[in-house]
Formats: sequence, structure tokens, C-alpha cells
Amino acid sequence: MRTRILNKMLASEVEEYLARGGNTIFVGVGVVEVHGGMPADVEQIVPEAMALAMAEEYDGLALINLPYNFPGGTIVSNATVQMSVRDSIDYLMKICHSLVAQGFKKIFMLSAHGPARLYIDAMVRDFFQETKVMVCNINTMRPMMTYKDENGESYGLGILHMMAYGGYKMLHQEAYLPVDPNGKPIPEELTVQDPRLVRMMDAARACGVGACILFGKPEEHGGTDAPFKSIEDRDAACAKGEKIIHDIVKSIPISDLQAALDDYEGYIKDIQEKYPRLKGIY
Repeated sequence: MRTRILNKMLASEVEEYLARGGNTIFVGVGVVEVHGGMPADVEQIVPEAMALAMAEEYDGLALINLPYNFPGGTIVSNATVQMSVRDSIDYLMKICHSLVAQGFKKIFMLSAHGPARLYIDAMVRDFFQETKVMVCNINTMRPMMTYKDENGESYGLGILHMMAYGGYKMLHQEAYLPVDPNGKPIPEELTVQDPRLVRMMDAARACGVGACILFGKPEEHGGTDAPFKSIEDRDAACAKGEKIIHDIVKSIPISDLQAALDDYEGYIKDIQEKYPRLKGIY
């Protein structure tokens, strides 16, 4: 296929994919928010790149350019585009209704943003209640946090930035990554969080509570990364990040889930026959 990004396909190419039995789409759901020394759309680029990689790996299409959703605690920055949780639920609900009407039966949501589950999970359940179509919210953070490369190296929270470098490359946007031979990281003292915020987050985690976080200054979110010293350094990091994305995508058993969804669809139809009041769009 010329491309698997629905946004960039001809209408005839989308129709050809659906006509041959294709019914799977991977949706990159992101945000635009302050993120240290990275562009503000970094948490949009990662899920978009993963959506593209999954579409290529599992014979689907990718839907991108959904960057405006609830950002969480970063509204203290003028680089952050603010949307509420309710806004995001309603927006994604409309997108999913359209995708089902277009012919997609298997819809996978991808995000690299911590608070995304607040609105994606809520939307998924309401959408299922209404339509009996199961949208799958793929938890990308789990394989990201446990990833180790061929040398056994793990990256912790730094994995997001490594994947971002690869994502900008995969989407042909690496020129947006800053290159400055004289660039310096954000001073570490500016990224230190207020002890009251730290105490609340630690106490909330210990009790299994989902905390409502509000950062005190923009520098607290996104780390201290300095610009790349050269284009060569940038390109090397992008290549490494692209490999990480493909490694992580292959570690997620999407093909098993695709097959399970086919069986589950039959199960749901049986339930609807038994309880006609539950019939949705079928």
C-alpha cells in the first residue's frame, strides 16, 4: 500500500482496503502540552508513530491528527492546549461513531499520555453500552516501561523521549527536533517540584488513589533534555527510537486480540438475540 495513514490516503484507497475485508484502524490519541526540551506535540507523535507501525504490522490503517485532548496538570504553561475530560470523551465518541459507520469493526486507541485513560476508558465503556462495539484502549505505558534493548538496557521514563525521536522520523518530522551546538538543558533546579505536590502524589500512590495533579511551573513537566549538538546526533537517536517503537509494537499480541474480537462479536450477537432490548447498531 502507498500509505496506511487514512488521513493521507485517497478515498479510493480506503475503499479498496475495506472492500478486500480490511476492518482494523489504529487511532493515535494525543495532547499538545509543555514538555521540557521537546516539542509540545511529543505525546501526540509517539501514539501516531505506534499507530502507523501497528497498521503496518497487523494489516490495518492509522488515524492521526487528534492532538487536542485533556492535558492534565500542565495548564500552567501557555504552550498547553486545554481541553476538559468531558470534551475529550465527547470528541472521541464522535470519531468512533464515524469510524464504525465507515466500515471499521476493530478500533484500537493508542496514547502515550498518563491521564489519557481518564477519558479513553470512559468513552470505550459508554460506546460499548450504546453500540455493542468494543473499542480497545491499548495500554502502551506497560510495554514502554518494561522495554529492554538487545544490550539489556532499559530507559525508565526516558523511553518516551527515545520513542519520540523515532516517531518524528517515522512521520518525516525530525526537522522539528531542536539542534543547537550551544544548547543547554533546562536548569535542574527549575524542574524541582514543590514538596507539597510530591507528598500528595506519593501518598496518593500508596493508597491507590488517582491524584488530580497541577504542576506549579512549566519546567516541572518533561525533563531537562538539551537540544541535539548536531544533525548526526539527532538522526542517530531517531534511528534508535524507531527501532524501539517497532520492537514494542511486535511485543503487543494484537493479532490474538483481533481474533478474539471476531469471536466476541459473535457472542455479543447471541446475547442480543436473547435480550432484544440490547440491540444497538447491528
